[in-house]
Amino acid sequence: NGGLNVSGGATINGGLTVATGNLQISVGNLQSGGSSVNVADDLFPASDNTYDLGSSTFHWRKLHLSTTTGAVVADAYTIPNNVSIVYITADGDGGNDDVITLPAGSDGQILYVYYDGVAGDFTVTIGGLVYTTDSITTWDVGVTFVYVAGAWRPVGQAPY
Repeated sequence: NGGLNVSGGATINGGLTVATGNLQISVGNLQSGGSSVNVADDLFPASDNTYDLGSSTFHWRKLHLSTTTGAVVADAYTIPNNVSIVYITADGDGGNDDVITLPAGSDGQILYVYYDGVAGDFTVTIGGLVYTTDSITTWDVGVTFVYVAGAWRPVGQAPY
């Protein structure tokens, strides 16, 4: 009833199930041995903005991200740092231009901005680029940026 403590190496042939409580692994290298590692809960790093997923030589093939949301207030919104995807809702104040400010970036960073416009807000500036939306059918704009050589560069854009 006191738990299991192992000092040194341990090999488990078969499965390991932790039914309740926490499983904390403090190692420099975790390998699955060719099988999948399945996580049935949230996965968090031990410290914020400290650890990487993959490396310059070991890349992840696909990465599925959730979005961060925000709303324009008083015709302005600043995207927070360390965001990859942001969904921004217009303030709908009836014609004043909305201005979206991009965050500080780092080389190679990719940022996708989706602006959900509403009737009455016809112009939005995203990272210095001005988009005039169609007042009848199209109020939304999506822009993909890549941070290169100290600046955000648009690489794709589309009205929706």
